[in-house]
Amino acid sequence: MQQDDVMEVDESLSPLDESDVPTTDISGGCCFLLTDENMDLVHAAFPVEVDRFLQEKELKQLKRRKTTGGKPETPGSEGI
Repeated sequence: MQQDDVMEVDESLSPLDESDVPTTDISGGCCFLLTDENMDLVHAAFPVEVDRFLQEKELKQLKRRKTTGGKPETPGSEGI
């Protein structure tokens, strides 16, 4: 039996604070903590890993564009 995504909600939090709250993603039997981080700080701390991640992301987008007939993606749709 596979668990669906689980997220506990703290009713005392303001909706304005939600962007700072990490969320948990459970998929494939693994648990991931998702956070929003300042990319400049992350790149300063882990330059090799960030560069590799950005290269892999660009390759995936190029492959996706080729499979969709060369249509350009709309900005901000890469995580959908």
